[in-house]
Amino acid sequence: MVFLGSREERALVGYVAGNCPRCGQPRRFAVSDAKRKLTIYVLLQVPLNQQLVAECTRCGFRFGVPKDEVDEFRARATTADEVDRQLAGTAGDRTRPPA
Repeated sequence: MVFLGSREERALVGYVAGNCPRCGQPRRFAVSDAKRKLTIYVLLQVPLNQQLVAECTRCGFRFGVPKDEVDEFRARATTADEVDRQLAGTAGDRTRPPA
């Protein structure tokens, strides 16, 4: 009998500001490298895929960053405090995403 399972490992890259696709609010996103691994017999882990993911720190919505935007997200990744300062500067303007 073979026992299979999977789990995801995430490594924080940084934070970016943007509008959440779910709640629509300007928010801080935690940007992480996510690796899903297949576990066989709990002894061997085989990498299945890897992608950059962003997570809304307000509602928890997570989404994969499209491959053509990965470099941009990595370049924009900064500290949580810096993103909070960026968002505070756009608090009155809900129509455009922070730069």
